Amino acid sequence: MSYRTAVGSGPKTVLNLATVNTGSTGLPNHDFGIMHTSIALQVVLGGTVPATGGVITVYGSLDGVNYDPTPLATWTVGTQVSGNIVVATGKGFIYVNCQLASLAGGTSPTVNAVVAAY
Repeated sequence: MSYRTAVGSGPKTVLNLATVNTGSTGLPNHDFGIMHTSIALQVVLGGTVPATGGVITVYGSLDGVNYDPTPLATWTVGTQVSGNIVVATGKGFIYVNCQLASLAGGTSPTVNAVVAAY
């Protein structure tokens, strides 16, 4: 996965987890370097049979230590289709961390998420 920022850094993988890692963070404390107020989250599901349920969230922070408990963006299996992009605006952040909040169904499901800030 990859990040793309307003300062031109290349894409960055933020989450590449499977069922056993539910609740784990993918790439905690990714530093975008400058404050952003908009984020895009794209999730691609894979595996022998992709998951039929799940939630991927991205949280923001200004200091890389204290994260706002309300996600910047949430991608939900069933509401979104694999490959869909969710865009959210309005909250300032410099750091992000991505979490696989839940994952259900499928056979050996995998999750790949990409975050871009602007």
